[in-house]
Formats: sequence, structure tokens, C-alpha cells
Amino acid sequence: MKRDKSVTKADIVISVIIGMIAAVFIGISIFIFVDTNIRYKKYERVSAVIVNVEYRHHRRTRYYKADYKYSIDDETYIFDDAHHYSFRPIEGNKVLGYYDPDKPQTFYPNKRYDGLVTSSLLGIILTVCTIGSVIEIRTKSDEEKAKALHGIIRGINFLVFSVLIANLLSWRMSSFIILICGVISAFIAIFDSIRKLRQLKDQYGYY
Repeated sequence: MKRDKSVTKADIVISVIIGMIAAVFIGISIFIFVDTNIRYKKYERVSAVIVNVEYRHHRRTRYYKADYKYSIDDETYIFDDAHHYSFRPIEGNKVLGYYDPDKPQTFYPNKRYDGLVTSSLLGIILTVCTIGSVIEIRTKSDEEKAKALHGIIRGINFLVFSVLIANLLSWRMSSFIILICGVISAFIAIFDSIRKLRQLKDQYGYY
């Protein structure tokens, strides 16, 4: 039986739902960025020294941890930073960071947009999926063209998803292996799709 290639209401609903979810994640990213910048305008700059650098190993996770020592109004603070570093901070190095005047015991080595990268990458992935869904609707009667265009969509998603995983793994050594695999997979998928589109152009005279 020949498959019905006409656009259905389900196709349109799926595209709209994916697009709405993408918009939510992009909106969250914008909110995190704007809110963080507003909060940091209230913070003061201070120079701190890296102290108590430790190497820790928890199950399969290996990371470095550091504390920061700084002085405000002749009072010295040592901030126990919970952030995990994949590289070893150099003890004794000076770092220019921020502190909240209402909570001077809390130190921020730099602007921390917590969750921004994750929400942004998820928003990009879902946006690309939305574009892919629209392509599916627009080219449903031309299966060859749809497959070729979806290869480009898959390639972009391979790349963005590998960056997302690398970020979630705090850019440890294993994350770079995943990133390299993602880049290679993306290149192969995109290159193959472009080759197929060129063949379609030569055969039918269109992209």
C-alpha cells in the first residue's frame, strides 16, 4: 500500500509543540542572561588569592577544588568554592572577582550564568528540530529532498548535542572525546546531505 504523504493535523501540532518548547528554553536563556547582568551590577569588584587547591576523586569523577582568600574593609574571608574544575587552579594566583555587599562572605570568581549554556543549547537543538519538522511538512511529497535536508538537521544536532554533553561533564577529558566524535559525525552527515542535494539539483534542476 502506498504511504499517504499528505500533511496531517498531527504533523502541524507536533511542529507547534516543539516550537513552543524551543521558545520556552530560549526565553529561559534570555532571562538568565539579563537577570545575571542586573544582579552583578549590584556587586562589588575585589581581588582574591587562590588557596587550598585540592584534587578530588568521587567514583568516576575527578576534579579540582579551590578556595579564595580576599579582604574587605580590613576583614579577611576565605570562600569555600563548590565549583568543580577540570583543570588545576594555580595556588597563589590572584583572581579579580565579585562579592555581594549584603553577603561579603560569598565570592564569585567571574560572572556565573548558571544554567545558561544548558538552556541555550537545548533551545538551539529544539529550534533545529522545529525547522526539521517544518521541512518534513514542506517536502513531504518529495521524500528524497526531505531526507537530504534532514541530514543537515541531524548534523547540526550532533554538533550542538556533543557540546551540551561536554558542558554537562564540565569539559573533562572524556567530554573532549565526545565533542570530537560529535564534530566528526556532524561533518559526515552535513557533507553527505550536501552531496545528495547536488545530485538532486543535477537530476531535477532544483535544491
